[in-house]
Amino acid sequence: MNWLLRIIPLAAGLALIALFVNLGNWQSERAAFKDRLFADFDAASSQPPSRVGSLEGLPDYSPVEIDVALLPDVRIYLENQLVAGRDGVHLYRPATLADRTVVLVNFGWQPVGQRRELPPIPDVQPAATVAALVAPMPPGGIRLGELDLTTQTSPFRVPWLDRAQLASRLNLDLAPQILLLTADSDVFVREWRPVTMEADRHRGYAFQWYALAAAVSLFTVWGFWRALLRRPGPHRAESS
Repeated sequence: MNWLLRIIPLAAGLALIALFVNLGNWQSERAAFKDRLFADFDAASSQPPSRVGSLEGLPDYSPVEIDVALLPDVRIYLENQLVAGRDGVHLYRPATLADRTVVLVNFGWQPVGQRRELPPIPDVQPAATVAALVAPMPPGGIRLGELDLTTQTSPFRVPWLDRAQLASRLNLDLAPQILLLTADSDVFVREWRPVTMEADRHRGYAFQWYALAAAVSLFTVWGFWRALLRRPGPHRAESS
């Protein structure tokens, strides 16, 4: 029975060490993936734009010049978007391309008012040739509750973009890509980066997991060593 009292804490410690090391390795792999993602973004977005009529087959973050025809009276505001510590929204509008594909166009970020009122509606041409980056639909992040668009009319205010729900509510077949407008603007902030956690955050989490693994290792070795020291010797006399 005494050997079980020594082996069980040792096994538990080794299991925790393996778990923490694996979590640290996973975070390190995520950091390396994010480094590649941002490097690919910088490399792709720095290329001169290509004149295209369709988004089919284009890599993410390809710079393009493309003709769009905005659908009238449909505006989608993605809320809770921070820029330099200020709360604001991203304005999306659906547009038809030359091949009849319907895509969401992100005009950029605008601040909201103190009472979270929406910014003024900008005056834009319904049809134009725009410079943009082709991007994937942004992820929703942590989703609390349900997104119900059936009770809303334009302008829609949403905490995340749900392609299926938007397509159903607007009765449109939305493309999986979006367009991020890149032309300089006096109305919108257009400082585009992939919508994801920075690599340094992952490296910080990896360090924490590795530190926990090191702490558990020291505690496990110390505990096992003390258990060995308390082990009764073969010739220890019994007290009377």
